[in-house]
Amino acid sequence: IRDKLVTGVQTCALPILTTTDDALFENPETVLATLSGATNGAVITTGTATGTINDNDTAPSFSIASTSAAEGGVLTFTVTRSSGNAQNAQTVTFATSDAGAGAGFATAGSDYTANTGTLTFLQGDTSKTFTVASTADTVFEPNETFSASLTGTNVGSITTALATGTILNDDP
Repeated sequence: IRDKLVTGVQTCALPILTTTDDALFENPETVLATLSGATNGAVITTGTATGTINDNDTAPSFSIASTSAAEGGVLTFTVTRSSGNAQNAQTVTFATSDAGAGAGFATAGSDYTANTGTLTFLQGDTSKTFTVASTADTVFEPNETFSASLTGTNVGSITTALATGTILNDDP
């Protein structure tokens, strides 16, 4: 360090930290540098400095895919995380809802069991699923649909927020 100081110069920039690039999306990190051990009568007036390491990796995005199953079956919705492998857990919330009323639309409680919840993506996870049970009946009717949506995330964005669950009629 001495070779970096010039007589009469009050300040100088010292390269004291090299960061390591990774492929993990993470929050900014703080580093504290401390100067000590002044010699030959030198005085350190500001002995600490704070630096921030800003992440250069892409934030995650989440999407949901539509699915179908026969009456009385289970519909499995898949939620996918694109990019943004995480240092910390990432969550996305989901909910089902009726897509409309009348023929062709399913009704929670009679055609399917509503479901809400939170999916947690850990480091390395790229997809998670949740299920919705449909109700068997003996009535001939058109296929019926309901909605499944991603309603929020603790980090990143939602690129495909809405999917359709289709209950396929299996009655003659």
